[in-house]
Amino acid sequence: MRHSFSDSPHVLLTGATGGIGQATAEAFLRAGARLSLVARSGDALDALAQRLGRNLSVAAADVTDRSQLAVALTELRKVNGPVDILVNNAGVGNYDHFHEMEPPLIEQLLRVNLEGAINLSHLVLPEMQERAQGTMIHVASNLGHRPLPFTPVYSAAKAGLIRFSEAIAKDYGKAGIRSMVVSPAKVDTRFGGRSVQGPQDTSMLQPEDVADAILYCAATPPNVVVLEMVVVPREGAF
Repeated sequence: MRHSFSDSPHVLLTGATGGIGQATAEAFLRAGARLSLVARSGDALDALAQRLGRNLSVAAADVTDRSQLAVALTELRKVNGPVDILVNNAGVGNYDHFHEMEPPLIEQLLRVNLEGAINLSHLVLPEMQERAQGTMIHVASNLGHRPLPFTPVYSAAKAGLIRFSEAIAKDYGKAGIRSMVVSPAKVDTRFGGRSVQGPQDTSMLQPEDVADAILYCAATPPNVVVLEMVVVPREGAF
């Protein structure tokens, strides 16, 4: 699928420097968006900006730190104006027995995968309310619906993100604000610090597949809300 924007919307994307985030950044640029990228690593952001080039601004921030996000958002607005489309993609994965997980890891999984999206949505929502328009797209996971062994905290965080998005859609839909979820199955990327598949595994999605689903949600007409899109490989379900 290929989509394009006639009005060059301002898209704010988190977790932009690898995997799904990088593929999504490239997809939005091809579609004609003005892009603001947020990630923890300033060096990685600068390298990506140098490679991608046009219509692109970056700001380093940790999505779990609300004050860092507020500063980054102020700087990005100076260049690109208010946010039209927010893509909450930042995430961190883990495979572990729950009893073997250290408390700092549990906290990180919850804060990055759920609290980070809530933080940024809360910061962006007022400007969307003021203009009575805006789109939020939250990248969750099929594990938020169908958890597997060794993923208890990650699955819980993604389930929370799904419900958060649904509640925002119900609370603010009549005010012109859309909230949607893209829940991919297994993706050919690194998860929990390691690759979890082989390069020829056809049961895996590619990051570009998920990026295309995100772009599809963003490019639908303003009166259309894709409450949730579960993305699975053509060969079958997760």
